[in-house]
Amino acid sequence: MSSTPEQITEITNNLRTVQERMANAALRAGRDPSGVRLIAISKLQPIAKITTAYACGQREFGENRVQEGIEKQDKLQGYPDITWHMVGHIQSRKAEQAALHFDEIHSVDRVKIARRLDQYRSGQDALLPVYLEMNVSGEESKEGWNFSRRDQWEDGLQQVKAVFECKKLLVIGLMTMAPWVDDEAILRDTFSRLRGVRDFLEQELGKSLPHLSMGMTDDFEIAIEEGATDIRVGRAIFGERE
Repeated sequence: MSSTPEQITEITNNLRTVQERMANAALRAGRDPSGVRLIAISKLQPIAKITTAYACGQREFGENRVQEGIEKQDKLQGYPDITWHMVGHIQSRKAEQAALHFDEIHSVDRVKIARRLDQYRSGQDALLPVYLEMNVSGEESKEGWNFSRRDQWEDGLQQVKAVFECKKLLVIGLMTMAPWVDDEAILRDTFSRLRGVRDFLEQELGKSLPHLSMGMTDDFEIAIEEGATDIRVGRAIFGERE
């Protein structure tokens, strides 16, 4: 089923608006807008909406569920230049599929899953780019390493070191999710904390972690102003899920 003319117009306009807002946020922060990548979150969105976004130039798509992402990839084999991002929690039993079917993974949230991804990626020539998911807000409902307090960073550092021992993983940055609040100060603090954790890890590990995956539909402009290099936007592009 193809998109209706109304859906095509809506997605086209939405993408243009999001891109303009991204550029303006980057410029406010004295940044080059080209340094921010838009990942269109296509969870529970029909194929027709994805191909419409593709026709508008969008090439980065993110999925929250491994199986749903694979099913969409199978249906979109005629679009080989799409980059598929796994942004949701990965169960251990889904690690093999995630390692083999996704181009980048934003949700490496524990050493166990890193080692599983590494194991299943071993037969591939290319390294698998991954982000380490950090809980910098301290919310119990959030996945990821707890880096919400400075006195926890040393313990977390030891676990992060174990991920860097995985030979088939290329750690390129950190990811976080902000609290579901309207308070700009809290959002700004969350995103700046992730930047601080990144700076700490780079110094301690002597490794470059150039990417910060943070910011979604309701807060991506603040995230960009605080240093996001990758934003994960769904609703502002596709509208409400069907």
